[in-house]
Amino acid sequence: MQRRRIGRTSVELSVVGFGTCQLRLVPEEQALAALKRGFELGVDWVHASPDYGGAQELVARAMRESGRRVLPLSDGSGDMQHFEHGYERARELWGPGPLPLWGISCIDDQEFVGRNVWGSGGMVEFLEREKRAGRLLASYCTTHGTPEYVADLVTSGCFDALMLAWNPLGFHVLSSYAAAEGKRYEDLARSRAVVFPLAREQGVSLLVMKALGGGLLGKSQAFPPRALLAPAREELRASEILRHALAQEGVCAVVPGTATLAEAEENALAGHAPLALEPSREALLLERVAELKRTLCSRCGECESTCSKGLPISWMFREAYMWLNPADTFDAVARLSYFHLHPESELACATCLDQSCLCGQGLDIPAELARVHAPMLALRERGLLPATPLELEAQPLGAEPAVRIVQRDLPLRLAPGDHAQGLLWLENAGERPWLAERTFLEIVHGESALERIALRADTHPGERAHFAFELEGRGARLALRLRSSEQSAIELCSIEGSPA
Repeated sequence: MQRRRIGRTSVELSVVGFGTCQLRLVPEEQALAALKRGFELGVDWVHASPDYGGAQELVARAMRESGRRVLPLSDGSGDMQHFEHGYERARELWGPGPLPLWGISCIDDQEFVGRNVWGSGGMVEFLEREKRAGRLLASYCTTHGTPEYVADLVTSGCFDALMLAWNPLGFHVLSSYAAAEGKRYEDLARSRAVVFPLAREQGVSLLVMKALGGGLLGKSQAFPPRALLAPAREELRASEILRHALAQEGVCAVVPGTATLAEAEENALAGHAPLALEPSREALLLERVAELKRTLCSRCGECESTCSKGLPISWMFREAYMWLNPADTFDAVARLSYFHLHPESELACATCLDQSCLCGQGLDIPAELARVHAPMLALRERGLLPATPLELEAQPLGAEPAVRIVQRDLPLRLAPGDHAQGLLWLENAGERPWLAERTFLEIVHGESALERIALRADTHPGERAHFAFELEGRGARLALRLRSSEQSAIELCSIEGSPA
């Protein structure tokens, strides 16, 4: 595995690291297997933030079980007490000695909500103090800010590295019309033109996330697309897209989300020599990306004011892409759920006689909305979409624990010996926290608990958590219960059995 140095520090990283935010969506053993396989293939760093649903603890366990020393990249957010607690937790998890790299999570969001980033006693000052004391070797931040904002981060002299989104498509599955939320957002194409050469000049290393477009470039192996939408995706290989990103000036490493053995092997392959793509493969990659740009919405929002029906077009596309390419569904927001924005089953475009909507990139908006609307209806019919705000309001279960089921992905029935994966996304609707060491999902057959799946991270009132697990058919009904202590349990749902 090729390695590159972070800025002007002594820290070196493999050119491919693993992102871990998706690990909450897969069973624990699958997550551990993917991490350990990557370590075997030379991946020597992992990005695992405290809010990734217990990913830090999974990475620490994978490191222990593999016997390999891996550089953990994590970061902090919130008020300074919470920020400093995250730092000390990272030091505790990753063992003695200085932390190789630690920093600020989504620095532009921290500023947006009024956290103390740059002031006296703030986040930047804390990082600089820890570096002077020798407890931290290098500092970084993640950002989805505008190119001008990121350029200021580069020239601030405060960071050795920046983690930002980039890919040749120019957007990713979570790209949004941020102006509607009162924010200014990233522009991947202009970042490449403005930020990348500046970072190289200033000696600040770039760590690239969303290099695979959150699943829009190629076909995720851990979370296969539920509707392909663009046939050009069939010919795109993850290792080649990652190598294309590594060839950009200023880029130190890429950090693709990795959640299966197959993904671990494909992504790690990108970091082994030769890094350069063959010219014919580079040309094919760029040709397929150009085709995707003519088919997929970038969510720039310029069309929003042109729709005669007043549809929030970019947000509908964003939500559809997220659920049709389900690697980042944990970032879905209830008030933006597809059938909350568009409650009717018949797409408004179908009866629109005006169709005044305009796209600067040349998309046929009514036709492309129709292409995502049909599979979204199918997902709703199968019960695979998250609950809308009205549905969530109507469905608290139990007292303590009090639960709202945000989303479920379960088989309808299982015959004896059948195997399947299950996923539940739950909201703590009570007044007490669910503590990781005391909260379990039980799989119950009759009166016997077959298995307990532990909650991976403490979940406070109003927060949400995932349970991902393996299921085996027993020929009879299986009940799924949440138990927050030895004295209390609540049945969430069940899976019917069927004869072999």
